[in-house]
Amino acid sequence: MIFDRISNLSEYQELKEVAPKIQAFCSQLDINRLEAGRYELDGERLFVIIQNYTTKEKSTAYPESHKKYSDLQLMLSGTERIYHSSVEGLSVIRDLSETDDIIFYENTQVETYSRLTAGTFGFYGPSDAHTPCICDAQPEQVWKAVFKIIVK
Repeated sequence: MIFDRISNLSEYQELKEVAPKIQAFCSQLDINRLEAGRYELDGERLFVIIQNYTTKEKSTAYPESHKKYSDLQLMLSGTERIYHSSVEGLSVIRDLSETDDIIFYENTQVETYSRLTAGTFGFYGPSDAHTPCICDAQPEQVWKAVFKIIVK
């Protein structure tokens, strides 16, 4: 798990290969003209999903992880918490990894979180359970870019 500002993306060895494509995409984003949806950056190796939603209470969400893709979740506008922990020791409640590349875990009392604000990102690999879309002080509308990076 990594939490940092997008301007520091190329500082991380595990992200050096994809950093130029992610930064090029981000440099062309116009927050006033965003459209939700999927955008290809390097075929199935790297793509981004632009999301617009209202954050929610933690009690309504479940930790998740992925096997095929790592997530780099970049906040474009708004604020949210992403709770995180190791998948080790968590109880799987639904494994959709073969069809949808997602595994859900029991909603445990994981208290560690990163607070994403515009320009910050969280990076979550296959061993990182994460619970995104959680409100900070109160639910709010956010725009977020979720970069899906294939695991080698």
